[in-house]
Amino acid sequence: MIDIDSSPDFLWETARKIADETDSDILLLNSSLLRPVCSAIIETCIRRSKLGLQRKNIILILVTTGGDADVAYRIARCLQRKYEKVSVYVSGYCKSAGTLLALGGHELIISDHGELGPLDVQMRKQNSLFEHQSGLTVNASMTAIQERAFTAFERYFLHIEAASGGAITVDSAGKMASDMTVGLFAPLVGQLDPLHVGEATRAMNIALQYGNMLIAESANASEDDLDELIGGYPTHSFVIDRTEAKKIFRNVREPNDDETVLAAGLQSLSRVARSEDQIQGDRFEFINDTAEEVLDEESNEVTNEHTETNPDKEDSNDTQDGTPESTTSNDGSPGDQDTAEAGGDVQADDQVGDGDEITQLKSV
Repeated sequence: MIDIDSSPDFLWETARKIADETDSDILLLNSSLLRPVCSAIIETCIRRSKLGLQRKNIILILVTTGGDADVAYRIARCLQRKYEKVSVYVSGYCKSAGTLLALGGHELIISDHGELGPLDVQMRKQNSLFEHQSGLTVNASMTAIQERAFTAFERYFLHIEAASGGAITVDSAGKMASDMTVGLFAPLVGQLDPLHVGEATRAMNIALQYGNMLIAESANASEDDLDELIGGYPTHSFVIDRTEAKKIFRNVREPNDDETVLAAGLQSLSRVARSEDQIQGDRFEFINDTAEEVLDEESNEVTNEHTETNPDKEDSNDTQDGTPESTTSNDGSPGDQDTAEAGGDVQADDQVGDGDEITQLKSV
């Protein structure tokens, strides 16, 4: 049995061990996929690359109820561009647009708690402010009506021919069967809004197009697999666990011992998707970095930028005999203007959380 220790120090050590062994950043994302989250992740990736914190690969621990398909695509694309290999760790609930984001991974790591869902886009119900329905519902309605109408026509036609003993011609029997079928199904078809049908088709094409663009890079699923993921399941909440995922994705594995320890130590953060009213602070965090490392890198960056901008600053503060000249404030107390300016830049540039709190995720 694996010994689970959820102390912050142990979690940092476990994350760093995985990061060092795989040369991977480890990004924990537990949030709905919204525009602010997308922008913050992209900015953070750019920043990490500039500060020299970025590693070769990335492991994304993804827990989400879904959200904006555009956001899912942009996050996946960003990770594909920045990293050589993207591994998506599905350690808990990951549905809807989360599944779209997972298509961008070169491999999926799915725990026993992990579950993906179908990729059918959710649409707002007509005449409803808060309720949503699957884009497949409209298409399924159209298909069901078509199949039932054909079956009804066939049954009416054959029954008329058999009952008349051939006295009624084929043309007449067909006309009678057609009239009866139209009379039965016309009220149903009349309830369908052509604009709503078109909207549903376009919504489903969004998932299809984004999915094809992502798997072209990840090569972790085929176009047929994507079609199955979009339209092959009966409900939006259908559970796609590791066994089912192996039928769709090419590279799926269960987590190793260290990855299992890390997810267990993160507890509900790695399993339960938080709703918007439950998120009081941060939404994502690169958990293989300590706060001290980030502060040191940013301080070095600010110092370097300040030196490059003012190359003669140090010489101008020296006396002729080489002894640094002290500066004082208006009240005569000693001060350090350069240090104050650099420190102010670091603080304003990024708010870094307490390194002792693993549950504090980077705010957006």
